Amino acid sequence: MVSLPSFFSSPYTLLPSSQDVQGFKTRAKAAPPSSEWEGFDEVCNGKFGRYVCETYSPHNVKLSRSYEGSGTRFREVFRRVEQENAPLRIAALGGSVTRGHGIGSPDQIWISKVFEALSEAHPHPQNSLRNAAIPAVGSRFFAACLENEIKKNEVDIIFLEHGINDMFGHDAALSMEDLVRGLMDLPQRPAVLLARPLGLGAEMIANGGDEHLTVASYYDVPTISLRPVILPLLTRAKGERDHDFYVNNGWGYPDTRHINSMSHHALGDFVSSYVLEQFAIASRQLEKLRLTGREDWKKPFGMNQEGVQVWGGPEGLGDVPKLRLFSKYEPKIDVAPVNSQCLTMDEGEFVSNPLLPSLSTNEGWSRLTPENTPDKTYLWAENPGSTFTVELEVSSGKVEIYYLRAGPKEYKLGSVECWIDDDTENKKRFDGWWWDGMPHVGQFGVVGENVSPGKHTLTCELMEETANPNGGTEFRIISVVAL
Repeated sequence: MVSLPSFFSSPYTLLPSSQDVQGFKTRAKAAPPSSEWEGFDEVCNGKFGRYVCETYSPHNVKLSRSYEGSGTRFREVFRRVEQENAPLRIAALGGSVTRGHGIGSPDQIWISKVFEALSEAHPHPQNSLRNAAIPAVGSRFFAACLENEIKKNEVDIIFLEHGINDMFGHDAALSMEDLVRGLMDLPQRPAVLLARPLGLGAEMIANGGDEHLTVASYYDVPTISLRPVILPLLTRAKGERDHDFYVNNGWGYPDTRHINSMSHHALGDFVSSYVLEQFAIASRQLEKLRLTGREDWKKPFGMNQEGVQVWGGPEGLGDVPKLRLFSKYEPKIDVAPVNSQCLTMDEGEFVSNPLLPSLSTNEGWSRLTPENTPDKTYLWAENPGSTFTVELEVSSGKVEIYYLRAGPKEYKLGSVECWIDDDTENKKRFDGWWWDGMPHVGQFGVVGENVSPGKHTLTCELMEETANPNGGTEFRIISVVAL
């Protein structure tokens, strides 16, 4: 027998524990008259819905939903785990925000709040959360190196947070499409959602997340954002409220790239509100199925007066689009999945291709884990002339390196040249240094395109010549990728 989960009828008891968010629930008084919520019934429904509406107001909950989509895959996941009494397996991919930069306790990170809420909706002793976020990397890294970060066939819901580390531009859309398409193609049909904290430390307010939104709407991936809720408060206060929403940078100023625990809690609540709304719909569908024996949610719609199907029915919802968004319209072709080989400096149970042990020759390159950022690891060299060579298996014709870019002189970043096989006439140069106003973030550099399928070698050499005005020559590589 299928019954509604207790979460939809019991009070919300997962309260914040840090001082930054003390009083969130106590400030949420008795529910206002229903007339005040007119037009917002769907977001304020149920105990959790009343909680978020009382705490943030209904219009802010709606504003956070940059793209709602159909919610099909979330309902599929919930129906499956409920009917099979299976655990809910959740993963998060992102950067330093999702890793918890500046947040004292892991349970105050937004994804932890989401996991608590979803586990309350579907209690199971084997529910799991894999926070695979890595500081200073973006969606391009995860699109190529996903195998090293999560067990792809052992996840039901995947939350993505890459809007800050992906810089504004077409490349952000291309890499996010690769990542989303790869995740949605998995045989268990996981649900995917984009979560957008508010990062304001770049040259402009727009960032890679704005490019991601185009991809999200094409792939029916819901997107939840703090920007429509928080940014008006900051601009009206002329910057005087920045401390309310961001961590301290250590010198008494707000670090506007990293939200504080109150903002984490809000993002977690907004994401949970959307997902739990889909879970509630799925629960009603399951109850109706139990009572009637019919799958009413698959009832055909879009018929004309003659009973002919004109518009798309629900049977195709949640499917991966046949064509890639950034390709020509050629409806008769089939898009093959991209196979990638990613050699990374990560360590642990998920890493199947470690970079350093894979080097066939190595002069002067070693592992670097900075003391101030122990969650970042690089293949590193500082002496010009240092070289390494690694063998790669190319499938789609491209070889790339993923390397750190930063401006402050303490990074001492210089330049490398890389080439494929013995083709030294077509060396590619990559500069680790850029001016100090740019973010400290990983960036992909293409070493070779239209490379023939099969085995090839990649060689990189640290240059004596450097773009760094301070004379720095060191270089930090995060991963090497063959596509």
